[in-house]
Amino acid sequence: TLGQLERSLADKDAALRAAVAKLEAAEAALTRADAAAKEQDDPLQALVPPDALRAQAADLLAEVLAYDDLLELYERRLRKGTIQGAAAYTRLVGDAARHQFLAKYKLKKVHGAATAKQSFQSLTQRFPHVDKADVASVLAECRFSLAEAARHLGEMSRVV
Repeated sequence: TLGQLERSLADKDAALRAAVAKLEAAEAALTRADAAAKEQDDPLQALVPPDALRAQAADLLAEVLAYDDLLELYERRLRKGTIQGAAAYTRLVGDAARHQFLAKYKLKKVHGAATAKQSFQSLTQRFPHVDKADVASVLAECRFSLAEAARHLGEMSRVV
């Protein structure tokens, strides 16, 4: 009767309060997760090269790959018959291959420069007491081999 209804109402009130507490805890967890996700680095930032040399290398690599695609397209067009004659095909492929070769050459030069820069920075951090000009000359003398240059600089450090 009235006592049973009051107990039932009190039980339901307690269950409702427990459900509200769980809901608030879940909402707080979602808010924290959302805040943590916003604090994380933007994944697109991983695609941004850290310096000009690496940006140039990325551009050149994209150019080389684009010429690969272009050469494949020319081959498909030749098979379909949309390129008329071997002379036209040879001219198109020759032009694309020449540009691709130059892009690969530039990429190799830029990659070498980026590697040399990274090796130089690594060696100057590892051997801070050695003059930077000496580090550069040893690195060049070792044909930009990081391991060999580090060995030479280590020997120089022990002698001094």
